[in-house]
Amino acid sequence: MTWWINPNCSKPYNTEDTLFCQACGSELLLAERYRVIGLLSDKGAFGKTYEVLDHNSDQS
Repeated sequence: MTWWINPNCSKPYNTEDTLFCQACGSELLLAERYRVIGLLSDKGAFGKTYEVLDHNSDQS
């Protein structure tokens, strides 16, 4: 599952093989490198923390 973190997008969840958000059309890779794959926390004082997959690395 790939998430799109645009707060204005009505359906931010997309399949992993999708390059563009199916709801709003935005590109799903951030900085042509990072794909958001999950929400780690929304309890922080500064916003939400997401888990990402780095397409230029073997680590996530």
